[in-house]
Amino acid sequence: MQVEILTLCDAATDCHGKLNLLGTFDVLNFSSFPWEILSFAIVARVRFDADEGNRHEMEVVWLDADGEEVDSTGSREILLDHSIRRECGQAIWHQVGKTFFGPTEFSLQLRVDGVPIADTPLMIRQRGEEV
Repeated sequence: MQVEILTLCDAATDCHGKLNLLGTFDVLNFSSFPWEILSFAIVARVRFDADEGNRHEMEVVWLDADGEEVDSTGSREILLDHSIRRECGQAIWHQVGKTFFGPTEFSLQLRVDGVPIADTPLMIRQRGEEV
């Protein structure tokens, strides 16, 4: 299996297998805390070989700066049609009303069938904070 996309974005849709992403990011800057972000999406696209089976579970786990699990998207079942030699499975997790309480870093870890296969960072910063 090969991870083709793991990202956070302002919005995402899946239209008949075409993945549409708007405004990808890995840093959020807020003027004060706590701050609630009304909505965003976490998107994953993974390409599977035919010998890897036709059914998988994908989820994204939020890890804090210490590597501790602090949240999860919940899992999505991916069903593949292996009449296509290397088919993609993709998932969109819409996040609504996520509150951040201060500057921090997260690692969003993609798991397929419970096994970590990729991660992407998310940095939460306060405006004016030095990098």
